[in-house]
Amino acid sequence: MATGSPIPPSDFWGMLVSLMPVIVGGLIGVVGGLAGAGYGSRLSEKREHKTRRREKLEALVTAAYELDIWIKREENANLWDGPDNFEQSPLARIETVALLHFSDLKAEADAVSLAVKQYRMWILDGRKRKLQSSPPIVPQEHVAALEGVYMPFLAAREALLKRAKDRMGELDAS
Repeated sequence: MATGSPIPPSDFWGMLVSLMPVIVGGLIGVVGGLAGAGYGSRLSEKREHKTRRREKLEALVTAAYELDIWIKREENANLWDGPDNFEQSPLARIETVALLHFSDLKAEADAVSLAVKQYRMWILDGRKRKLQSSPPIVPQEHVAALEGVYMPFLAAREALLKRAKDRMGELDAS
């Protein structure tokens, strides 16, 4: 056969049939590579998203525990002549994480926020009463009302922590 002469049709189909496994194998390899890369990328993104959500939920839980310490420091500074509390309230972190990342925890975060506001009002009322008395001490009837603000705060915090724990279980299961 001379160079540049056309391939007879029977030889062409014969070569095509003999190359078919190579062509099909190459196509499978290319398609599989593309699909595998896309699938792997989606799995990696899903894993990273789940990790970020776990971190945000852990930050919310940590802030909930820090909130108890912070509110007691506020009480100590305002009522019992303890050192001033210059720390920022962890409540902002709780509200932010719930609002931006876990809207299903918003009701519990709002309940914690309300309980903290009531507790702070009790603290400030006690400070006012203390400053108005002579000698400056917190009246006993005010101290007796502590349970009425502290227990609702603890209950709201525990409800938030329980929902966060449930949410973490859902993240782990997915």
